[in-house]
Amino acid sequence: MRILDTNILSLFLRGDPKIVGRLGECDPAELAITIVNVEKMLNGWHARIRKAKTAGQITKSYQFLREAVQFAGSVHIQDFTPAAQQRFVELRKQYRRIGTNDLRIAAIVLEHNAILVIANVRDFRKIDGINIEDWTG
Repeated sequence: MRILDTNILSLFLRGDPKIVGRLGECDPAELAITIVNVEKMLNGWHARIRKAKTAGQITKSYQFLREAVQFAGSVHIQDFTPAAQQRFVELRKQYRRIGTNDLRIAAIVLEHNAILVIANVRDFRKIDGINIEDWTG
C-alpha cells in the first residue's frame, strides 16, 4: 500500500503532470491517505478561503476544496487508531524536532507497513523503519 502525503495530494490537485502520471500508473486499491492528511487539507483550504480577497480567489479556493473532498472520497482513508496513537507516543519520544502531524502520519504508515509517498523527505527519512518514495525527484 502507498499512502499519499499532503504535499503529494496538493501537487496532484494542482495538476502536476509528474504526480498525475504516477498516480495514473498505480492500482487505486493500493492507494490511501490518512485521516491526518484529510484534516490538514481541510484546515488549509478553510484558511485559504477565509484569507481570499477577490471573487476569483474565493471561487478558485472553493473549487480546490471541492476537488480535495472528492479525491478524499475516492481513496481509502487510514484511520488514527489506538495502535497508531501508541506508535505516535513512541515516535514523539524519539523525534522531538519533527512536527506532530508528520509523526501522526508516520505512525499510521508504520502501523500498516506501508510506503509513504512524499515530496519532502527531509524529516521523514530520519524515522527508523519508515518506507518513503519521493515522486518529485
